[in-house]
Amino acid sequence: MLTIIETGHPHVAGFKIDGKLEKSDVDVLVDHTKEKLQGMSDAGDDRGLRVYVEVVHFGGISLEGLVAEVKGIFPHLGDFKKKAVVSNLAWADTLTKLFQPLGKHWIEGRHFSPDEKAEALAWAAE
Repeated sequence: MLTIIETGHPHVAGFKIDGKLEKSDVDVLVDHTKEKLQGMSDAGDDRGLRVYVEVVHFGGISLEGLVAEVKGIFPHLGDFKKKAVVSNLAWADTLTKLFQPLGKHWIEGRHFSPDEKAEALAWAAE
């Protein structure tokens, strides 16, 4: 399940993941991301989109959801600047560090613990 988190920043898209992501969840993610990008474009904001994600529990993603994410987000990868992931999942920290060298070409990622939510949002927004 995915819900939108209002971040208070027009250039930061916020999401909360708790469970398995289905296509309907990914559709919400893609639509919200496109809305943020359009709002930034309309305002002449070229800072790049930041993403703030709280992961309570990740139960995977359906095949349909994965296809929808690739189709919906891939064309916009160059518009992303940062991604802050908040979770207590050890593998999320490892994965963030593993893909950091690749990610810097289009998005800088950083993992935060749940007690660092405010720091994570501030980092994403800067």
